[in-house]
Amino acid sequence: MSDYMSGPDRAEGAPPRTPRRQLDLALRWAGILLPLLLTYPLIPGTPWFGSPLSFQIRMACGAAIMVGLAVTLLWRRDWRGAMAIVVFYVIADAFWWTLALGVIHID
Repeated sequence: MSDYMSGPDRAEGAPPRTPRRQLDLALRWAGILLPLLLTYPLIPGTPWFGSPLSFQIRMACGAAIMVGLAVTLLWRRDWRGAMAIVVFYVIADAFWWTLALGVIHID
């Protein structure tokens, strides 16, 4: 056991911060944040549901980004990162997909 002041801020047994590991972590965060930036409204006052087509396009682009980054992480053999992206996206955007696909109508 090492003293908490003697080492970097990492849990014991955690993999070292190599450039490959840092890129994997950056891809994980990009896979979580980029689809959310497309899906959720960020600027107050902008038309959120303006056109159903624009909403469907944003949802499709968010899904494409999520799938692309998950496949990239799978290719880099970061299984846990790919699963984290997919699970988070499914949980966070399940309701918005029901709106985008027309399962639920808000009139």
